[in-house]
Amino acid sequence: MVTVRTILALAAARQWHIHQMNVYNTFLQGDLLGEIYMDLPRGFESQGEKMRKYALELIVEVGLTASILAATPIDTNVKLITKQYDEHIWKNEKSEADPTVDQTAYQRLTGKLLYLTVTRPDISFRVQTLSQFLQQSKKSHMEAALRIVKYVKSSPGQGILLSSHHSNIVIAYCDADCATCPTNRRSVTDFLIKIGNSLVS
Repeated sequence: MVTVRTILALAAARQWHIHQMNVYNTFLQGDLLGEIYMDLPRGFESQGEKMRKYALELIVEVGLTASILAATPIDTNVKLITKQYDEHIWKNEKSEADPTVDQTAYQRLTGKLLYLTVTRPDISFRVQTLSQFLQQSKKSHMEAALRIVKYVKSSPGQGILLSSHHSNIVIAYCDADCATCPTNRRSVTDFLIKIGNSLVS
């Protein structure tokens, strides 16, 4: 996706016209002797409208249409940890403070959120974090995923804004948080890359 965003950022800055087409194998296997004319399919909608519709359908599917919005996709006070870590810490005691949830429902929700990250880089980090817990998901993991849905609900049509200002300057920002992962004490590094004023990664 970074390559696609980079090309789109350059096209927006230089006012290039972009066309998308789907090529079927028929055209790839033979020689074309005549001109080919194509029309947009019935019901064609822009990518932004499609993603907005997808986000709204996701909100309805998980039953959060009447829920309170979340201002951020992440609760900084919640550290997500694995079931094995819980078992190691509470090995002599039986703790049901954070029980497991339906694995299939959690995997489905996380997969749908991963699809949303195509046009929503603001949720990418948190969704990638949640995808680490697909095998033994807990209640805290599901609550974190539902918080992202509540955040998306606040602006379901949000996408990537690419600037038309012409600039070839590449700007990169980086942030590292030393030993922040509670399970393995690894550092977490975040980065952001822009071409001119357009976010590409």
